[in-house]
Amino acid sequence: MAEIRALFTELLGADVPGDGSFIGHGGDSFHAVVVVSRIEERWGVEVDFLDVLDSTPDTLTATVNTARAAARTRA
Repeated sequence: MAEIRALFTELLGADVPGDGSFIGHGGDSFHAVVVVSRIEERWGVEVDFLDVLDSTPDTLTATVNTARAAARTRA
């Protein structure tokens, strides 16, 4: 999902590759809270704050996709 990579890039002010770590590109707890909030706003799913801190755009995309699939299954 290119949107997650774009979100990281926008918030961190650096071009974050798909395998680039959130923390390694300047992410911190404040930015992680913003990411969690924006994901909930855009895709209607919750992700864990700690998952964001320990993520890359690729891994967070997988987490969001899994959460979206689970939400559809429950609906």
